Amino acid sequence: METLSDLLAVPGSAGLGVLTEFDRSPYRGGGTRRDLTPLYIYEGERVFLRTDRVGLKFQAAPEHTLELFARRRFDAFPADEVPQALAGMERRANGLDLGVAWRWRFAGGQFYALAGNDASGTSDGWDATVGINTRHQWGPVTLEPVLTATYRSARINNYYFGVRPQEARPGRPAYQPGWGLDVTAGLFATTPLSERWRGIAGITATRYSEAVRESPVADARVQPSLYLGAVYDFGAQKARWEGGEGPLIVRVFHGAASDDGCHLARIISLQCFRFNSRYPTEVTGLHVGKTFIEGLAGWPLDMIGMVGVVHHNDRPYQRNGIEVNAFMKAVYYGFPWRNRVKTRLGLGMGLSVTDPVPYDEVRSQAERNRPVSRVLNYLDPTLDVSLGDLVGKREWRDTFVGIGVSHRSGIFAMSRLLGSVNGGSNYIHLYLERAF
Repeated sequence: METLSDLLAVPGSAGLGVLTEFDRSPYRGGGTRRDLTPLYIYEGERVFLRTDRVGLKFQAAPEHTLELFARRRFDAFPADEVPQALAGMERRANGLDLGVAWRWRFAGGQFYALAGNDASGTSDGWDATVGINTRHQWGPVTLEPVLTATYRSARINNYYFGVRPQEARPGRPAYQPGWGLDVTAGLFATTPLSERWRGIAGITATRYSEAVRESPVADARVQPSLYLGAVYDFGAQKARWEGGEGPLIVRVFHGAASDDGCHLARIISLQCFRFNSRYPTEVTGLHVGKTFIEGLAGWPLDMIGMVGVVHHNDRPYQRNGIEVNAFMKAVYYGFPWRNRVKTRLGLGMGLSVTDPVPYDEVRSQAERNRPVSRVLNYLDPTLDVSLGDLVGKREWRDTFVGIGVSHRSGIFAMSRLLGSVNGGSNYIHLYLERAF
């Protein structure tokens, strides 16, 4: 994912897409896995979002960049179709790392080194990677061969490939691996499919360290992976987030969890607006953002980048929590009556991180014996109207009142990025939004 993110990231660009990965499971008997990864790309001068990580950049010279990042780890046990080698073992979860990276870009490629430490308390381990990749143009296709070496600490290897004494059984003895060095070689390619769409393909092969290969739960063979996907590039726009251009958009909202049968499709199709009266929980949130594209391709459609924080009132069921969101949002305002009452229809998509997992998800997932994840996909469908147009005050025309849904989803357990979660939550809310 490291090299693929760099391949798609262009300074000042933003995009959304999807990537399907086919790979051999590193666990014995795990077979071939298919993983769906949503792609989120924002590459500003100082801030970046690259699907599995978000961070800050500091550039001392054009060819040297220092990055501080938070990164999602992909190493969890499979949630469905658990192989026999893992039967009866406690499930290992994805972690969240904090790290630092240094990149040296040279003509036709880059050399990089990065290190990350598990800040979530999942494995309490750390790893470090050095890598090199070069770029070659072959007609419309950009080719990028890559070679990396990753040091994984004993704690990481032991968490994901160790066997605890209480998990031992005939054919699966207790095992505690030490540190190791994993090596990956691969080739990635991108090509334009249209003015905005880019196709993605790649193949990699990973050789895990001897410490991992000797584990009774590990597949000791080389692990191949195939990547296929596409991304929609909104264009290399100026990073208006950081340049100070355009008004600041502020939205405050308050809402409550929907009833279990009141899922997102039924809410946005106006078939259901029931709240959960048996286990009522509430959210109060603040989102801020800026428009980075006005009138996309000449349409009455703006693209907005937003970040926000949400307070979850989950008492008395569990302690209250905090949710942090980062997403891109398309806002359409071309309705025939827009000159009388400006009406907007919006849809945001991005990432949501919570601590702890909201009780509405904990409860519903426990009832189905399904895992939960602090990191999930975030959707933000909204419908609003201009308050100024409603009350006849022109100075309030950029103030909107509306209804929306704060939706967290695991995309039907198809994504390791999202903890292989099948489920999520919906909070129906009312909001007030104003451009300053």
